[in-house]
Amino acid sequence: MGKKRIFFSFFILLLSIFIVCTHLEAEGKKFEIKITGGISSLLLGDVNSYLKDASQYQIDNLKPAGYIAEREFENFHAGKDLEITALVSISERLFFTISTGYVVAKEEKNTLVLNSSFSTLTSTLNHKVKAVPITLGINYTFPLSSNSRVYLFTGGGFYFSKFSEAGEKLLDLKSGEKGYTKSFSADTKATGFGCYSGLGFEFGISKTISFLIETNARFAKISGFSGTSRSKFNASEYEEAFDLYYYEFFGSFPENLYKALNLPDSEHGSRLRVLRDATIDLSGISLKAGLKIGI
Repeated sequence: MGKKRIFFSFFILLLSIFIVCTHLEAEGKKFEIKITGGISSLLLGDVNSYLKDASQYQIDNLKPAGYIAEREFENFHAGKDLEITALVSISERLFFTISTGYVVAKEEKNTLVLNSSFSTLTSTLNHKVKAVPITLGINYTFPLSSNSRVYLFTGGGFYFSKFSEAGEKLLDLKSGEKGYTKSFSADTKATGFGCYSGLGFEFGISKTISFLIETNARFAKISGFSGTSRSKFNASEYEEAFDLYYYEFFGSFPENLYKALNLPDSEHGSRLRVLRDATIDLSGISLKAGLKIGI
């Protein structure tokens, strides 16, 4: 994602807030800032399909040579979600919103270990999915008492996203002879549209500050990722630009079908059955808490 893009996103948000507030100040409209953060689930889609079959393919392929899996790659779904929202009143209960934030999920030191009587093959992967959304929406409130209320919100916008992988494969020979080391990485970016809807509860702490707790469902399937891949095998190094694809291939036996992404260490097999842009599915449920400040 990069710090420049994050700073640029916040700059655009703050500039939008300034323009809206300047325009509405003469009309006496109410303006508020909401800051929330919490946990988020992410489906991730093709990433987790790839991780599952990255284990299974190597297990099936090396089983005839006497390798047994001691540990397999694990899927991941949990992430963190931070959001800052500007709310401008359209009426007493209805607000227009402009939001940005930061969604991140990562799985570090995800390891596959295959052991045999003569060697141990260890593959380690580190994955990170990040997104900076910039969205527009509406917020509608229902008063419960003088200092509490429930609110519904919905909206949509663009998700500036990044997917990266870094990993290493080591072959250790039990005879004491030198095996091999291979390291690799890939960084890709894409921008796509997403939308959300949610429910929140607000409790007033003072005249201008309220405590919030909210949950929302997000739908955002991002594709069109492109970037650079790098690999190093012993003393040789390679680097190339690539587009992130999803495909299916057959292994040694026709009944064994595997899913993969065209990352530097991915297996390709034979008879590709599907080839399309990979999709990173940011859809999921978020639970957040925070504060709202009236200005």
